[in-house]
Amino acid sequence: MEMRTRKFGIRLTYNGADAADEITADLLDFSYSDALEESDSASITLKDDRGRWAGAWTPRTGDRIDPVICLENWGKDRIPELNCGELLLDTFSLSGYPGKLQLEAVSAPADTAFTETKRSQTWESVTICQVAGEIASRYGLECVYDADEITIKRMEQNKRPDSEFLKELCSRYGLILKIYNRRLIVFSYENYEKREPSGIITPQTPGLSWTYKSTVHGTYTGARISYTPPKKRKTVEITVGSEERLIYGFNLGFSYKNFDAERLGLAAMRMANRKGTVMTVRMMPDLKYVSGSVLMVSGFGKPDGKYLVNKATHSMSSSQYMMNLTLFKIQEGENA
Repeated sequence: MEMRTRKFGIRLTYNGADAADEITADLLDFSYSDALEESDSASITLKDDRGRWAGAWTPRTGDRIDPVICLENWGKDRIPELNCGELLLDTFSLSGYPGKLQLEAVSAPADTAFTETKRSQTWESVTICQVAGEIASRYGLECVYDADEITIKRMEQNKRPDSEFLKELCSRYGLILKIYNRRLIVFSYENYEKREPSGIITPQTPGLSWTYKSTVHGTYTGARISYTPPKKRKTVEITVGSEERLIYGFNLGFSYKNFDAERLGLAAMRMANRKGTVMTVRMMPDLKYVSGSVLMVSGFGKPDGKYLVNKATHSMSSSQYMMNLTLFKIQEGENA
């Protein structure tokens, strides 16, 4: 049987034009980070021995790039492509000798007002889905909402950029905000953790190296929330979970009844506890493992279990391609 050589590379669209040939010829290395709690990002290093990138081909901040990671001859069970989505060129630098160009890009709307313009607005009798939808429409983004309906009676956006305000609002209710490929996505950690595993990692996984860490530091058995309901002067204090290790917090006007305060407390506790058991994995690329996917770990002993991919980082040079995964162990039970 003929053994075909495994190949890898990137296909790139630059400002809507196919730039694969130009990039492939000069590519030194490429990395892409796909994460739940931070903006996706990519870094591209190109050689410039002919001075083209420092001359007529010099990029500009704000340019749009669309990288696609491509695999060839990696087996029928491997996904052959990973679309990194449309990214905004944030920084570029030139250096020499030898001549090099470094490109840094992030997932963000073309309109920088999303992260920079401070807004003041009163939101009344709205759902988080409606808030996300209105903000998305300001920047020409499609809103994708995958979580329970959560209604907010009243809240103030006081001189804060939309990105900062919406991210904090989502975080308080255990939701994640992500910008990907011109879409503003809001989803529930809990919903994603209930997904079926997309694969399994064992000690025989090709190219594997790993670390496992479990700690009680920064994890909690309960939460205590204090708030003052509208039109009342008396502060209400409630506790969810047990009092062995409490996380303390205030609703800061986002909650208006006990049910919401309990939801906030549980969300804060669970967000913290997700980082209590972490496994990091370095392995040969398997493009089905993206942020938000679920996988099983088996054959390692204590680390065995079900994990959520919090971050996937791809690192590619002319001779090697590896990926790193940061995995949060999915806990079962009341304090998970």
